[in-house]
Amino acid sequence: MSLKWSLGLMTGTVNDGYIDIAALRTDGTDVVEFGPFELFPYKDKTIKELIFKTYEEARKWNFEGPEPNIFSLTEKKITKEQSSAIEKFINKYKIKKSDISCIGFHGLTVLHRPIDSNNQIGKTRQLGNGQMMSDYLQLPVVNNFRSNDIEHGGQGAPLAPIYHLALARYIKQKNIVFLNIDDAREILNLGNVYGVIELMLTDAGNSLLIKEKIDKKLENLNVYSRDWSQINATLAEALKVEKNVMLLVLSLILVIAGINIASGLVMLIKDKSREISILRAIGLSKYNASRIFIISGLKIGFFATFWGILIGVIISPYVEEIRLAFSYIFNVTFFNPELRFLNQLPSELKINDVLMIGSMSIGMTLLSTIYPSFRAISDDPVEALRNE
Repeated sequence: MSLKWSLGLMTGTVNDGYIDIAALRTDGTDVVEFGPFELFPYKDKTIKELIFKTYEEARKWNFEGPEPNIFSLTEKKITKEQSSAIEKFINKYKIKKSDISCIGFHGLTVLHRPIDSNNQIGKTRQLGNGQMMSDYLQLPVVNNFRSNDIEHGGQGAPLAPIYHLALARYIKQKNIVFLNIDDAREILNLGNVYGVIELMLTDAGNSLLIKEKIDKKLENLNVYSRDWSQINATLAEALKVEKNVMLLVLSLILVIAGINIASGLVMLIKDKSREISILRAIGLSKYNASRIFIISGLKIGFFATFWGILIGVIISPYVEEIRLAFSYIFNVTFFNPELRFLNQLPSELKINDVLMIGSMSIGMTLLSTIYPSFRAISDDPVEALRNE
């Protein structure tokens, strides 16, 4: 039985007008699978201004006296917007509600005062109605966990150590410590220097896109960013060259296949030259005669392409298992991890590559039929019959 999805909403201190949603599968101890994630903008464009007004009223309130009236309005709007965003998210990624175990609703932190060194009890206020969201989505919603942690003497981040432990198990790296950046600087005696901040992405293909966004945010600061392809430039360039070489090899294979189709059609035309001449003599046009062999060649190429792509699509997810089987049978190490920096052979099926290869195959087939079809109509039918 597969584990259900847990969905999380993070809007504690986000003021840029977006709702951050992510999904993962967990057994309560380990992160089993990272799922989709996305930023959804607030539909109500006035909500960003409302949030900042709520901050101002919260600072004036400072946990003394009755809560400001604006809290109720902001809470309703945020809950409604985030409930709508969750609905869009599960519809977009085709996640069934029956496959969702719960939604973690952080809410909007408008004021936070953690416990201090004098053991003064901390206080926090998040805006978000968990029951309202649960009624709207008909799903279990977990909320108020930050407020509950503060009430029991915590710092207001009860899930952080649990998630960090699960994350450490997921990345399978020993001797790892999770710290906030200020504590790390103090431990390393860095003063105001932050050193290196490393971000881990669930999709390495998005690294350049994320890098561009980071560069825009940091363009006025004396810092710079690099993505994995720049840090491992030699490996990335080697993989790029390898991909181009594989494309060249594939092209040569297609050329050879095209020559085989062409030679087969030429032999067919030579064998059927008498029949072609009779058809030409009784009125078959050159266009129709050549079309017969173009269609014959295309049929061969189409079915060869279809079966080749089908077999490739079926086999590609099991490339690693095939590699291990061949390594075991022949006692040879294929794809040495010491050279590739990878402990397994990755495989990703890309629709664009499949379409490109299919188009190249059909295109080469079409080119290979041009000469044979021209050969079929080049001889005079009367001369051909006389020579027969």
